[in-house]
Formats: sequence, structure tokens, C-alpha cells
Amino acid sequence: MAATQATLVNGVSITVANTPTALYSSPDSTAPTSGKGTVISAFTISNSSLTSVNYKCWVVPSGSSVSDAFLLVPERVIKTLKTDVPYEVVSHFMPANSILYVECSSAAAVNVRVSGVELTV
Repeated sequence: MAATQATLVNGVSITVANTPTALYSSPDSTAPTSGKGTVISAFTISNSSLTSVNYKCWVVPSGSSVSDAFLLVPERVIKTLKTDVPYEVVSHFMPANSILYVECSSAAAVNVRVSGVELTV
């Protein structure tokens, strides 16, 4: 099995308010990637706006929809020009084909950066 450290999300801005946005998909389990999953090692979300914003985060398995069953970070506030590093996300395993979603209360207010290890055959 190969383990590759990678930037999973590189400063992506959430452009639509109050709608879960897919930011990263764990590698497909079929060839040629033969993904076995992804381990999140770091997650940072920064508020670049001049007002406080709320956000949520989910890891949703393949074939499922965003719901409270997959919620990692319940609604949390980031104050003006501040950064949050939610402990709830770090070290989570994302199965192959699962998707990381983030929702923000204000469009173009936050930027997300995520690092991790992709596991493949």
C-alpha cells in the first residue's frame, strides 16, 4: 500500500452561502487509483470577511447525501479576520470515494486548506 502526503484543499473559497460545497473526494476505489481512503492530518478555515460567519463540515460516504449523520463540525462561529482549526476533523479517515463538504453562512467569506495522506494500492 502507498501513502502519499498531499494538499487536499488548497485555499478554496466557499462561494455559495448556506449550501454544502464539495471540496475534496477521496481517491476512487477502482483502477487506476485503487484508493483505500484518506486520513485528514490538518484542517484550517479562515474568515477573511469583516463580519463573523458560521460554518459546518461533513465527510459523506459514497452514495450518501449530506446529513447530520455525517456531520463532523456542528455549526461553529469564526470571528472577523480569524482562523479556526477544528479538532473534530483531524485524524478522521475518509473511505474511498467519500466527499468532504463545507458550508458557510456567507459567500466568499472563508477559505479552506486541508492536508492529509492518500492511501492507494
